Amino acid sequence: MRRIATLTCVAIGLALTWAAPARADADCAWTNLPLPTGARWAKVQASDGQGSYVGTDDVGNAIRWQGSTVEVLGAGITPRDVHGDVVVGDKATGLFTRGPGRWVAGTWEPLPVPAGTSGTATDVSANGDILGTLNYGRLIRWPAAAPGTYELLTGPFAGYAEPTGIAADGTIIAWAVIDSTRPRAGLVRHPDGTWTTLASPSPTADVFPLAISGDTIVGSSGPDLLEWNATDGHLVRVIADAAAVDVNSAGQVLGTGTGTTVWQDGAMLAVLPTVSGLTVEPIAIDEDGTVVGQLPWGDGFDDLTRPMIAHCD
Repeated sequence: MRRIATLTCVAIGLALTWAAPARADADCAWTNLPLPTGARWAKVQASDGQGSYVGTDDVGNAIRWQGSTVEVLGAGITPRDVHGDVVVGDKATGLFTRGPGRWVAGTWEPLPVPAGTSGTATDVSANGDILGTLNYGRLIRWPAAAPGTYELLTGPFAGYAEPTGIAADGTIIAWAVIDSTRPRAGLVRHPDGTWTTLASPSPTADVFPLAISGDTIVGSSGPDLLEWNATDGHLVRVIADAAAVDVNSAGQVLGTGTGTTVWQDGAMLAVLPTVSGLTVEPIAIDEDGTVVGQLPWGDGFDDLTRPMIAHCD
């Protein structure tokens, strides 16, 4: 059996961790999320961390799960994120264009954008701020405190930028092309409007932050999982041969390593079991540790992709 080894890298002050394979926790069990009437399969896209999930079904509808219930939001909407009753995403505005919007109180509400642009709303925070992107990789924010307005976000980048998360206090994470001579960088925009570049394990490596919760940011660079401090952007740890997709306020990190895996403080907590021999794709981890996932297509005619949740006691 391989052991967990930790090497302190003095040059950049981080812990590089190799996690030995762990057995699937016997107390972890996947259960299916319900499907809308008439649907044969569905895909889950995002979670608000509190038991609300959004996705799409094979009929072409956007759907939302809350607990054991599923609600059809309507056709033509591509949901990207959810918080409580608010779902954000995009919807067709023309033959080749899509516009950002939010679904709230049973209605799709387009969000304002500069004339001649298209885009999508990618994230919604706990306080209602909405983050998105316009064509050509421009960042935009719709503040909850000023309904009907938007703010175009500029920063230390000249090229394409992609938002990947927004925290309750307004902290934003993104990756961007700083200029054509440098690798893609991970960035943090603080509530005061200042930017911090996330530390990179290598000056030639692309860095992709993917999720933020509290003072923890997780993402990837090459084949490795990275964890940063959100306040100053320093690299807390690297987990080799793994990838992160989400983190909750307890610091539980969801991703892929030896299967679908949950870590905390660099230690492997659990490897989720397979279903019919297939690894369930990790999507999100809720505040109570519930894991949201997507079972991929199987080889049989009835082996349909489906959304699932699991909790490890």
